[in-house]
Amino acid sequence: MCPTTLYNADRIFQAMGPQAADIRLLFVTVDPDRDTLPVLTQYTGLFGPQVLGLRGTPDQLYTLARRYRVVFSVTKTPVYSVTHSSAIYVFDGQGKAHFIIAGLDTNDPDIKGIAADLEDVVQSSV
Repeated sequence: MCPTTLYNADRIFQAMGPQAADIRLLFVTVDPDRDTLPVLTQYTGLFGPQVLGLRGTPDQLYTLARRYRVVFSVTKTPVYSVTHSSAIYVFDGQGKAHFIIAGLDTNDPDIKGIAADLEDVVQSSV
């Protein structure tokens, strides 16, 4: 995830207050060659305890991307470039999908509205 998306996710967690403790944001890198576990741990640590970095094999990443219809590419030459979708899929504690959050990679997302939607998911899972 890009820093803007994670920064805005942190803003949402702050807007949620104590209920944010019940949220986990799973960040799956599409560049596991560069994003080792120590790198992911350091990076996600910048955005709060709710953010967890995950990685997988190329086959696992392609399977996951296909399942959720996510696109990504990693180009290593001539210029290193990583391109990926920025959608966040929201699941409740039982693994039921609720909605997709888009637009957190922008400068002015609806922080309060998204926080309220997430609070509803947390409440429905209790």
